[in-house]
Amino acid sequence: MPLDEAAARSALESKVAGPLGLDLVQLAHGVVQIAATNMTRAIRSVSTERGKDPRDFDLIAFGGNGGLFAAAVARELEIPRIVIPPAAGIFSAFGLLYADLEHHFTQTLLGRVDAIDTRHAEAKWQRLEAEAPVALGREGFAPPQCRIERFGELRYVSQSYELQVPWPAGAGGEAVLEQLCRRLRDMHERTYGHRGQDSRIELVNLHLVARGIPDRPRVPTDLAFEPVLEQSASEGEAYFGERHGWLPTRLVGRGALSGAPERGPLIVRELDSTILVPPDFSISRDRCARLVMVRA
Repeated sequence: MPLDEAAARSALESKVAGPLGLDLVQLAHGVVQIAATNMTRAIRSVSTERGKDPRDFDLIAFGGNGGLFAAAVARELEIPRIVIPPAAGIFSAFGLLYADLEHHFTQTLLGRVDAIDTRHAEAKWQRLEAEAPVALGREGFAPPQCRIERFGELRYVSQSYELQVPWPAGAGGEAVLEQLCRRLRDMHERTYGHRGQDSRIELVNLHLVARGIPDRPRVPTDLAFEPVLEQSASEGEAYFGERHGWLPTRLVGRGALSGAPERGPLIVRELDSTILVPPDFSISRDRCARLVMVRA
């Protein structure tokens, strides 16, 4: 579907910019900034809020829009390097095609761990484990191809979210409950950076994961990907906020880039994605056709 710039301008002008008395270009840039801020907030929720420093990691940008926002997100979080894999726009589709097949079964069992009747819990586990082979059988997996894992979804009392903790195999009675509590405290510390002050722990759900193991790996061992490296280049203009304004910007294909870093502003156009390289970033292509962006 080709983008209709005139329709986009008309919609923003009539619905937002006009009523608010805003400049159309600044408004459009503001929309982009809001989107980047939302993405940044999502990354913070799984990094800094869990005791991890984003500056210690690379940012992998995928999806049709990932490359458009990657630089803004990396700049805000001080992430040193961005990697955009080949075929970034179909990254999720590739995973869907080659991921292992799983069924998830959940049974609520709410209560303080120290008050859980393990015999009652075991009866619920057995009912779930009876359902799993049936569901996988409908997918063509025989019982020997089924792998079943138990997890308890636990939390400290008064928390509104749970962590999924492996259910101890072979343990029963108080031993299983003690192991569950110990595992929750360890996982809570790894996830959020502290063990929690409340010693009271409650079980929320029993969570069973049933995985179908195929006779041979779903991803072929000889899988090779030959990206289409578009070589063409042209010139245009792009707006980079109040600091830079409108700048002449090259529009190139991935194949036009080399191992030598090339400074922005630059837009890399592909069949499945668009990658924006602002003036304060540079980009290069490695031997695996991945694009690497860093602050210039």
